[in-house]
Amino acid sequence: SYKKDKTYRREVYRCNDKYKHQGKKCLTPTLMEKEIKERFLLAFNKLMGDRDGLIEDCKLALSVLTGNEKIEKEIAEQMQELEVVAELSRKAIYENARTAMVQEEFETRNKKYLERHQKAAERIEELEKNKLERIAKRKNLKKLISMIKKSPESLQNKDRFTNVFSVNEKMEGNT
Repeated sequence: SYKKDKTYRREVYRCNDKYKHQGKKCLTPTLMEKEIKERFLLAFNKLMGDRDGLIEDCKLALSVLTGNEKIEKEIAEQMQELEVVAELSRKAIYENARTAMVQEEFETRNKKYLERHQKAAERIEELEKNKLERIAKRKNLKKLISMIKKSPESLQNKDRFTNVFSVNEKMEGNT
């Protein structure tokens, strides 16, 4: 509100819906940047006070949330299911070509094989997606562990506060 005199200028964070003229207004309080930085410093210093514990927690999350062994096993099982269904379908087609069959029976059996095939293929697709998500989580958790190791043990002032972000931004730019 002060265009020429910036003496009282402050940066604040507030919800865009805070002063809505219609509808429900947001009740989230306005926060001053200074307060956000102070709270960040407190949270950062508290976390880094147990840096080793934090790293161990991240490693535990890494092992629990990013392992793909079960997924790989299920993918192999579903691939085997695809092979079995394909073989059953081939045999049914061969039998239909060599002997007289009621075509409705053949079509019903073949439709079931196609449904089994589609179900297995969809499951494989879902598992592959989960596998990629877990790989991304693994990469992010490893990056977080690296950032924790490279971060200072505590922050005392604005300069160190700024340095933490510049170190982390450089790391993000390199990945």
